[in-house]
Amino acid sequence: MKSRLLLLFCLMLLGGSYNSMGQMTCPDNIDFETGTTNSWSYYIGSCCTGSGALTGFVSTAPIANRHRITTGTATDPYGGFPIVAPGGGAYSLKLGNSGVNAQAEKARYYVHVPTGVSNYA
Repeated sequence: MKSRLLLLFCLMLLGGSYNSMGQMTCPDNIDFETGTTNSWSYYIGSCCTGSGALTGFVSTAPIANRHRITTGTATDPYGGFPIVAPGGGAYSLKLGNSGVNAQAEKARYYVHVPTGVSNYA
């Protein structure tokens, strides 16, 4: 199921582009299936200003207790949901921890659309 959803996501993202062998090429590690944090950008910041907004995000290397790859069959201790997204993959990314002091995290993946491609909707 996860592989079909990933393929659908990549088709929507890349406009159905296929390589010369007729196979789809997804961006590297977009689904964390390398078991690493490679190809992603990571940030830390703080929460919250008087408006409730997250502030002060700065780029960082992945921080082990704040940007973590999860694997296995365990469940989240607070929500009781699986620590790996259901659907067939072996890994997920967990942002955050049980710490206090208004910590905030984010992860970003840049998708590069080739120049000269006019139809990628």
